[in-house]
Amino acid sequence: MLELLAKEVEKVNATLPETTRVKKFVRSIMELDADDDELTRTRKVRRAFVGERYKHVIEAMYAGESSIPIDATIKYQDGKTSRIKTLLTIRNL
Repeated sequence: MLELLAKEVEKVNATLPETTRVKKFVRSIMELDADDDELTRTRKVRRAFVGERYKHVIEAMYAGESSIPIDATIKYQDGKTSRIKTLLTIRNL
């Protein structure tokens, strides 16, 4: 899956000026969600909130890390919760 995403990002990068190209990315364990206050009801990203919530991921990317340990609690629409512990890989392009 990460390879497929990398190919698509490279296609988009080919159409962009050098200064605006994606250099690194990480595949998240879940989508951004309005119920978690990450999106507005009109599906716009709440950048300040997302930046603060995923600060450790962003800092790891800028620090040159190759992976990031994640320990997250996910809340489902029915009110149940689940805990996910995994390692996210940072992909350099």
